[in-house]
Parts: sequence; C-alpha cells; structure tokens
Amino acid sequence: MAAEVTVARHGPQGVQIFVDGRPSLTENQSVDFSAAICTTIATLFGTAREDSAPAGKPFAAVPPGLDANDLAQSVQHYLRQLSVGANAAAASLFCGSILAGHTSEADEFGDIAFWLGDGDYGAGHEAAILDLLGLNNVISEGGEIQDVKLSPDTGLPSTVSLSSGENAEVQRLQELLSCLKEIRVFCAQGAGDVEVYVLIGHYEDAERSGWAGLLGVSIET
Repeated sequence: MAAEVTVARHGPQGVQIFVDGRPSLTENQSVDFSAAICTTIATLFGTAREDSAPAGKPFAAVPPGLDANDLAQSVQHYLRQLSVGANAAAASLFCGSILAGHTSEADEFGDIAFWLGDGDYGAGHEAAILDLLGLNNVISEGGEIQDVKLSPDTGLPSTVSLSSGENAEVQRLQELLSCLKEIRVFCAQGAGDVEVYVLIGHYEDAERSGWAGLLGVSIET
C-alpha cells in the first residue's frame, strides 16, 4: 500500500475505506469532494470505528475480507482517479452523483469507488455484490433491484442529462470508465427514501485484475 494511503474500518462489518492522506488536492483536482463522499460513506456503511479514523480524502471502499495490503498501487491509483473523476463530472453537470444523475432530489451525496477483486460478479449476481460490500443492512427487505440503462451515446447512466453536450470532466470520466469491461449499473431501494446505485465492471492492468466500480446514493420522495 502506498505510504500516503491509510485504511479506516466502518460499521459493524468493518468495510475498509481507503483514505488519501496527502494534504493537498491531487489528480488535477480543483475541488475537494471529501464531504460529499463522507456523507455517502456514513449512509451506506456507518461511522468509522474509534480506533480507525484517519484524516484525509476517502476514495474507495473494499470488502472487509480482502487484504488491503494486497491492493496493487496501480489499482489504488485508478480507484482514486475514478472517484475524483466521477464527482468532478457530476459537479460539472450540477448533480451530486453521476450514478443517480438528475433523478436525485439531494446533491449532498458523492460517489465513491470500490474494489471487489476476483470473483463471479457478472450479470445476475447483484445481490452477492451488495452482500460483499456489507450493504444488505441498508437495502429494504424485499427491495427490488433494478437495472439502470447506459446511454449508447455517452456510456453514462440514463439518469444523467447532457443537454449542452460533453465537457472536459465528462470526457475524463468516460476515459476512466473505458478501462472497465462488462460495465453495468443497477440500483436497489434502501431504507426510507434512499436508493443505492452501483456501477460495476471488470478492470485489468499489468499488475492486477478484478471487479471495480462506483457506489452512489439517491434520495427520491
């Protein structure tokens, strides 16, 4: 693990949140999206354990059963870029989450990247993905899981409206998403007005391969 990255464990299941401890904005980032990402983390996973709350910018969620030290630096770099890119693209389009897009009635939730590693997480395994990420406790009992269509023109969820065309932030996110194969997006009804959005695809580079993506939260009344 890179020296500047620390891990915080959240909630009863101990989901691992990767935190960038560098003090300055990074990855060509002009805005710090940490507050919005922290709101999503608290909603999905709960607060950090008292003995595991490093300061910094959270950027990725990893299941408790995976060894954080086994996550290649190239993967960490990609997840950091993906998290920053998703939130920058959403902000450029005046929405909180690039996954929930303009369907959400709240903009205080940011998207966070995640890593599942190897496994059978293709189509039809949505419940297993939610379970591995410790999200079954926030999904309503009997809550329906629905596919979210991807725009054939932009490759982004159909929840996003691009009335004025693509901008630099959107194009950068599209470049990052092109590193994922078999991309799909689905959502599940959470407690109350919360909906959980998941974008997942298969990532591969010279060091590591596995399933990765983005988590987002929507409020719909």
